[in-house]
Amino acid sequence: MNYRKMELWNPGVLIGELPSNIFQQLKHNCLNNFATEKYNHQLVANIKEEYQYPHKNHPELSEFLVQTYNVWRDTFRCRNNLNENEYPDVNDVWVNMQRKGEYNPNHNHGGHVSFVIWVKIPYEIDDELNVDYYTKKTDTLRKAAFEFTYSTMNHGVVMHTMWINKYDEGTIIMFPANMLHCVYPFTTSDDVRISVAGNLQIFKRD
Repeated sequence: MNYRKMELWNPGVLIGELPSNIFQQLKHNCLNNFATEKYNHQLVANIKEEYQYPHKNHPELSEFLVQTYNVWRDTFRCRNNLNENEYPDVNDVWVNMQRKGEYNPNHNHGGHVSFVIWVKIPYEIDDELNVDYYTKKTDTLRKAAFEFTYSTMNHGVVMHTMWINKYDEGTIIMFPANMLHCVYPFTTSDDVRISVAGNLQIFKRD
């Protein structure tokens, strides 16, 4: 008997790298008080320092995010039918200044598509994975990880774990805004872990 496979459409996650000049400017801004307006009231994270990033004052970043959205849209065949009265644009951006023991619980975002950029990672992931929290040799804690949670066609729940390390600085991921994700705590550094996150929306022209 012959069989053939039918691939059902599903949007996915795009992974890329920021151009060096945009990343260096973003990192400089994050480390030099470019973002000063507290944004905790809009977010669910157990992170003390979260700030709204004034992306309109960093137009190169906004332009890059729209370009990345267009690649995401074409890659996963999402919203290819935008008409002349619709356009994608950055909705909001914020900076997470995560410290030892802080975390971001499972959540999703508003908007159409979301992104995360890893700006500064202060630990080595191997050091994190070697920490024996509960004197067990084989625990399943997602130490210092970024993780997606999603359902499968047979009603199962799957986690996709990304072990974020220093070499991930400058990496961007873009994904559907309603996709659940979380960030686990790190414990081996007293320095700050910096990420920039935000959303893009489809707007209508006046």
